[in-house]
Amino acid sequence: MSKTQERFFCSLASRANGEALAGTVARIRSWLLIEYPGVWHRDAVADSQIFSPAVKAHLSDIGVERTVLVRQIHRPNWPARVILVNTSADRPSIRMHAIDDYEDLLQLMPTSGGEPVSDLMFAVCTHARHDQCCSKFGIPVWCALRAHTPKRAWQCSHVGGDRFAANVVVFPYGLYYGRVTPDDVPELVRLSEAGQIWLSGYRGRSCWSRSVQVAEYFLRRETGEIRIDAFRTVQARGSTVEFAATRNGDRYRVEFAVRNNAFYQRLTCKTDDESAVGRYELVSCTRLT
Repeated sequence: MSKTQERFFCSLASRANGEALAGTVARIRSWLLIEYPGVWHRDAVADSQIFSPAVKAHLSDIGVERTVLVRQIHRPNWPARVILVNTSADRPSIRMHAIDDYEDLLQLMPTSGGEPVSDLMFAVCTHARHDQCCSKFGIPVWCALRAHTPKRAWQCSHVGGDRFAANVVVFPYGLYYGRVTPDDVPELVRLSEAGQIWLSGYRGRSCWSRSVQVAEYFLRRETGEIRIDAFRTVQARGSTVEFAATRNGDRYRVEFAVRNNAFYQRLTCKTDDESAVGRYELVSCTRLT
């Protein structure tokens, strides 16, 4: 097969271009995860053939920032689990509900109680109909997670960043990791269980804006601090972000520069158009106190 005939994978192109992972996560502070073992169409919720129009309308109006489908098996399993996740920086949490029919979702609200869950959840995007990279690279990682920590490993529908597959989100913190391989799974799980960040594959934390994600990555890289709750944001002004250390209150200022249009690439497997991609460069990381 000639190069012109080779199948294109956006995640391989992104890796080859040296695209940075940090700062590539959309800001999401509330999640609804619905167990749905059937076929996931390209738009997992809107195109679902099992959810009624009333349920779809309710889910779009419920006030949750991101709804995704999840599964651990590929056959109906009742009662189905419905999981509300708060990924805010201050009080991340997971609450689980059980439903006997998807029409029960009409009664669900973000303030609904549910059973608190203390264990971490590892969600791997394997959404093939959204992007082929998600299944090609995501399924092997999910299998590795399932072998390593079976009760906490989940497949999930699209979470953003197809070109960084395999993508793993660790709940309740909303920590995104990209370009994860099966060999990375033991280290990712070990650090997560220790309350630490796996910096090598870190894309960002979903409760923060992209500029804060970039600055936080640089701060962790420069200080070597990888505890999940090590820093809180004090203020962010464009590409200058100030943090406070949660342990001793020390303040840090991080300034970075953006080089727009650093290169062009296809952002998904399905598009033929190339888009501009920027690069972030650290200007300074200063301890203020």
